[in-house]
Amino acid sequence: MGIQNRWSLRLAREPLLPIPARPPQHTRLYTGSMSSTFERPVADLAKIVAAWEEWERGTGAPGKTLTDMKKAGLAEVFSELQTSGWKPTQPD
Repeated sequence: MGIQNRWSLRLAREPLLPIPARPPQHTRLYTGSMSSTFERPVADLAKIVAAWEEWERGTGAPGKTLTDMKKAGLAEVFSELQTSGWKPTQPD
């Protein structure tokens, strides 16, 4: 007989549990409906400008700046500018 410790003997005596073919019924995923009445808040130009100014000062990280601007509604501002036909002017 080879060298055995108390743990190997204990493991040899314990039966292996069978692996279930599918998860038990109580682990079903939530299938309830989510409300689709979410409305995006109005774009906040002050927050967009504040995030940009923080970036220009060098105190904001690029990812944080972009995240803050997106959360403040930058996409809505761009969309509104595009639909209104806005064109940039040349600086004097």
